[in-house]
Amino acid sequence: MLLLFDRDFYSFDLILGAGARGAQVLGRLAAHVKPTPIQPLPDGSYLADIFPRKPAAASAGSACGYA
Repeated sequence: MLLLFDRDFYSFDLILGAGARGAQVLGRLAAHVKPTPIQPLPDGSYLADIFPRKPAAASAGSACGYA
């Protein structure tokens, strides 16, 4: 199975869950997401590992603690 997603529908939990069910995941990421390439592909794209973002320090403008 192949799960496709677009940059505005990126969710670490969704991707992790799909992988746990044996699916491959392909998608575009928002410009601020900077994965580290682990394997270049012939078409110029690459495979990459992704990780959940780290919580930012809570601030007055961010009640949940995420930037």
